[in-house]
Amino acid sequence: MLVGQLFAAEGEGRASMNRSRIAVQRQFAHVAIATAALLSMVLATYTTVAYWHLRKIAAHQAGVRQSTAAVLAGGRLLSAMHAAEAGARGYLLTTRHEHLDSYQTALGDIARAQRALRETVADVPDHGRRLQAIDEHIRRRLSDLAAEVELASREGGDRARVREAESHGPQEMHEIRQNLRSIEQAELTRRDALRDAAEVSIHDAVVSLIISTIFSFAIMAVGFYVIQREMAARRKLAESLQAADRKKDDFLALLGHELRNPLAAIRNAIDVLDLLGSPSQPLEEMHGIINRQTAVMGRLVDDLLDVSRIAHGKIELRNSQLDLIELVERTIADTSSAVHGTDVTITLDAPHERVWVRGDATRLGQAIGNLLHNAVKFSPPAGLVSVRIEPVHAKHQVRVAVSDQGIGMNQRTRERVFHPFAQGAANGDRSQGGLGLGLALAKGLVELHGGEIEASSVGLGRGSTFTIALPLVPYVAPEEDRCGCTVDPPESCRVLIIDDRRDSSFPVQRMLEHGGHEVHVATNGAAGIALAQELELDVVFCDIGLPGGISGYDVARALRDSPKTATLFLVALTAYGDEEARRQALAAGFDRHLTKPASLHDIRSILSSLPCGAAADQRAGIVS
Repeated sequence: MLVGQLFAAEGEGRASMNRSRIAVQRQFAHVAIATAALLSMVLATYTTVAYWHLRKIAAHQAGVRQSTAAVLAGGRLLSAMHAAEAGARGYLLTTRHEHLDSYQTALGDIARAQRALRETVADVPDHGRRLQAIDEHIRRRLSDLAAEVELASREGGDRARVREAESHGPQEMHEIRQNLRSIEQAELTRRDALRDAAEVSIHDAVVSLIISTIFSFAIMAVGFYVIQREMAARRKLAESLQAADRKKDDFLALLGHELRNPLAAIRNAIDVLDLLGSPSQPLEEMHGIINRQTAVMGRLVDDLLDVSRIAHGKIELRNSQLDLIELVERTIADTSSAVHGTDVTITLDAPHERVWVRGDATRLGQAIGNLLHNAVKFSPPAGLVSVRIEPVHAKHQVRVAVSDQGIGMNQRTRERVFHPFAQGAANGDRSQGGLGLGLALAKGLVELHGGEIEASSVGLGRGSTFTIALPLVPYVAPEEDRCGCTVDPPESCRVLIIDDRRDSSFPVQRMLEHGGHEVHVATNGAAGIALAQELELDVVFCDIGLPGGISGYDVARALRDSPKTATLFLVALTAYGDEEARRQALAAGFDRHLTKPASLHDIRSILSSLPCGAAADQRAGIVS
């Protein structure tokens, strides 16, 4: 609980620093937003002005085109009038119909030119009077021409020419020309004025666009600066979080190392006492207490470190084919011995046929064991914990359900039960203890195996059920089963222990000597290397953190580089239990890596697999 409080306090301090940093960033963001808003307003203003000038330019250009069209329409009208007069006169002189055709064509051109002129200058008030005068004079002139052509067709050209001489045709044409010239002059003046105005508008529009572009780049610069600053702040925050995370990992590694060393000494001392014989009844009870509480402390340290490793993806699984029922039975047996004295009974309901899964036996056993410990912890006195194994072949899964009769869970507890450091509600008269890591670790380990885990409860006081679902796999006979090979355990091995802590090395030494092995001890790396060169050895158990400037890695490299000791079986027996430490040990030349506190069973398993004694001498002779 204390560790959880320490992590919570650290998290609160980090959160306070982050809140201060966020407040400063927020204030800067407000200033940046205000600046960007002001620049945007100026940009919008100048963009609007530029748009207005562009609209004016378009209007001026339309006016210029209209004035030009009016001038052209006036010219076409005057030309059509001249063509009509020419056609009529030709007919009067020759009475030939081709001249009459030219006259008729000119009349159509006059009508079209009048409409075009009227359309182009209709919105100019000053031209209305002139247009009326032009229309009137054209009507008179065309009326005279029509009468002359009619007279020529009836009475001959001479009579028509006399009438033409008496008509006011030249005067009407003069008035038409004068009015058209007035409109032309007015439109040319208007066109020049519009061109000048368009040039001014173009200049103003260009200036507005340049200013708008400048402010656009200013806004982009402010935005780029804000984004860069935000990215820098995020990078700095990420770096600070990574640094804090590294510090936490270093702290956890150091914590595990410092806790595992005394735990290893206590655990090994207990194993030695077990080997020496049964103590008296009072001492036996004390011995049991020490044994159980040491196991509890070891499990707490492992849980604390494993949760961090899972969160960072540093757990390496050693998968193999597993009989799940056998694994659960073994885990129940281990849990029952660890919780001896709680009066809680654990039962197993499993099918008769074997159930095969693929996974890391240690890690899956750890996950199931955590569920069992959690169920026992929250069970009432004389309670019952039931374990049920049920294959679900339709889903290619097997489900392991651990149910208890404990305090149960409400909805809020179920939502956070798998969170690290989460604690269930405890009875008022019973402290549950623990770090609140067991279920979080179980969830992480099960998911690493491609499985799922869920929690359910009817309600408070009505117990809880935790269910693991794992993929089923078909059974495949292992290689050793196919060949039937066995290894006979040796009678005695020659062992060197390199450890600067006597409390750690002495119990291991006594255990091995009690098993009939020859044991030598060195307290630093240099002495260990020297003893290995001097003695005929089979195996070396070496700590990693050694005094004198020579680490366990250095010892392994030195022994591998020497022809005499190159074939020794090297075991790293250390409190550093993370995957990186394991990889470094194997890279340095160690054959195995054991994390303190290593059990007597683990040490015996390694020794039983070695060809010690005469077999070792024979192996060394072959190598040399």
